[in-house]
Amino acid sequence: VTRSVPPPRRIPAALLDRFTLGGRVLLHYPDSFRAELGAEEPRTYNASTIQAWADRIRAHDLEGTYYGRTDHWLFTLLTAVGGLSGRSVVILGSLTPRYEAFCLAFDADRCTTLDY
Repeated sequence: VTRSVPPPRRIPAALLDRFTLGGRVLLHYPDSFRAELGAEEPRTYNASTIQAWADRIRAHDLEGTYYGRTDHWLFTLLTAVGGLSGRSVVILGSLTPRYEAFCLAFDADRCTTLDY
């Protein structure tokens, strides 16, 4: 898709109340998205790194994971339901392939990542 007009950098004033649930949600506008990521160049990951993460996840070694407690909750849930075998998974947005590694660790048949 080619855009002739760039998207807005700020939420339009007319929509701000709806985006913030009447001011209940705090907004944070980073100076730039790339600065927020803390990376100058695109990050790349190889199969051995992702496989190593999957091996650590299988061993319930979640120390230093990206989302902290959420990773532990996800591990508990996927263990309780017997994993992801026979299932296809879609991950929306992914700065690091951590949840793709969860899919490997819990035997998903397919994992698709949609990024923006």
